[in-house]
Amino acid sequence: LRIDRPSELPRGARVLEMMNPLHLGTFGGVVTRGLWFVFGIVPLVLFATALVMWWNRVLAPRVRRRMVG
Repeated sequence: LRIDRPSELPRGARVLEMMNPLHLGTFGGVVTRGLWFVFGIVPLVLFATALVMWWNRVLAPRVRRRMVG
């Protein structure tokens, strides 16, 4: 087990240490974690809505044509 003092670390290591809470959303409390969760879910929601739009625009007409014709 080791404890690093940020003031004794090189500049690059300090920058990386500061990025960890930003990446995990552990700064700012519960509200920030909730926002980070929402921001993390947004790409999934955008992908799902794009998939539905593509399905309705491209595949649904093809399926309807096969059913009718």
